[in-house]
Amino acid sequence: MDASKSRSKRHAKGTIVKAGQDASYGFPRTYRIRQKNDFQRVQGGGRRIHSHHFVLLLTESKEASSRLGLVVSKRVDKRAAKRNLLKRRLREVFRLNRQRFPKPIDLVVIARSDAAKLAFREVAGEILRALRGKGIIPA
Repeated sequence: MDASKSRSKRHAKGTIVKAGQDASYGFPRTYRIRQKNDFQRVQGGGRRIHSHHFVLLLTESKEASSRLGLVVSKRVDKRAAKRNLLKRRLREVFRLNRQRFPKPIDLVVIARSDAAKLAFREVAGEILRALRGKGIIPA
């Protein structure tokens, strides 16, 4: 099939994007919790959800969109590459499911020990199961 007749187009990174899809695969600063006082606000006045490998803290966002903050300490894994991989996986779970939140929230994910050993599917399943179980996102 000729590329000019197709409804798909190539994204700058070589990814094929279908017509009508958003080509934005980034995770901009507006989706991140970065300030110490924002972390403290979520921790102090937020709701806690415990799962086997994560503690989720959440509260309503003051911003127009949902935001994510991550806490992955050396206790999770002493190797920075493993901790960074876990953070990338958590960001991706949030990015793919951000629109499922009925209203904007600030979510802080604290990783517990052995969380770095989980595959992406296990990370996603555990986070989404915890959020669905408490009624944060629809089933």
